[in-house]
Formats: sequence, structure tokens, C-alpha cells
Amino acid sequence: MRGFSFTLLVGILVGTYSSIFIASPVLVEFAHWKRKKEKAKMDKRTSASLARRQGSAAK
Repeated sequence: MRGFSFTLLVGILVGTYSSIFIASPVLVEFAHWKRKKEKAKMDKRTSASLARRQGSAAK
């Protein structure tokens, strides 16, 4: 019974460590990557829209 209790305690500690110190930075980095990707997409749309406006203004 003590061996199982020790194993369970180690599992809880490792899981907690993983959630706090490993998963959190990964989640933050993923959110940063997603915002960066969306910003690039919006910049691309904006530049295409400006190019169309400048093209129609030149006519």
C-alpha cells in the first residue's frame, strides 16, 4: 500500500509541475503565434485593399 501511495503522490507532483511550468508557457506561446498569424493575415488583406484603391484612383 505504501508503494502505491508513493507512486500516486509522485504522479500528482509531476502532473502539477507539468501543468504549471511546462503547459502554461506552451499555451502562452501558442496564443502569441496565433495572434501573429492573424495580424499577418489582416495586414495582407489591408495591403491588398489599399492596392485596389490606388489602382482604381489611378484610372
